[in-house]
Amino acid sequence: LESDALSSWNFKHAGQDYPDVVPDLGAAMTLNPKLRVVNMNGYHDTATPFLSSELELSRLKMSSRIAIRNYAGGHMTYLDDATRAQQVADLRAFYQGQLSTTSAYAARPILASAPPQMQAGAPFPSMPTHLFLSSKPDGWLPTQLPKLAGVSTAVRQKLSMESAIQMSLKKQFASALPLGAQTLNRQQAQAAGMAMLVKHFDAIDVTHRGEISAQQWVDFLQRRKDQ
Repeated sequence: LESDALSSWNFKHAGQDYPDVVPDLGAAMTLNPKLRVVNMNGYHDTATPFLSSELELSRLKMSSRIAIRNYAGGHMTYLDDATRAQQVADLRAFYQGQLSTTSAYAARPILASAPPQMQAGAPFPSMPTHLFLSSKPDGWLPTQLPKLAGVSTAVRQKLSMESAIQMSLKKQFASALPLGAQTLNRQQAQAAGMAMLVKHFDAIDVTHRGEISAQQWVDFLQRRKDQ
């Protein structure tokens, strides 16, 4: 904290000047339909502004696979004895596939009865995941997008997230390509550890050439998501 590291830190990520990893999470959830996310927050967190994570996650439009839990406490919520016990219970339920993505605490008043509830070890109300606190069509964006002639803000936001996720997926694909190649065969995909691509290789290879391109890979994932 006493160093000057932040002033010279390189925050660039995926071709952007800010470390936006939400598209990376979106790519991972696109690759693995069984991937679920639980997000835990402290109401009194001043290090990570409260609600920021919900606004970020709302950009993915995957609320059925994301659970939000809010607790009394600050950045290190587990320092509160009651909160720590509730978090352990919620994590166990999450690992067992029994943690609902809609909040069990949403109906409880936040201010009037929260203190005695916390004395009994119950968490503060959590935001129901399907009602993320974002009124914008495709969630919140960290920076202003370039203006595109004739394209509405809602469409630009949707294109931005979709294109960012596709960029992340294509980057993973490119990392497995032999030098100078544009396509992968099944053996190369297997050698690169791309198990899911190998598993669905025949469905991706719609041209039956024995090779697939990054765009075929992305198109397959999009078709599966739309089904």
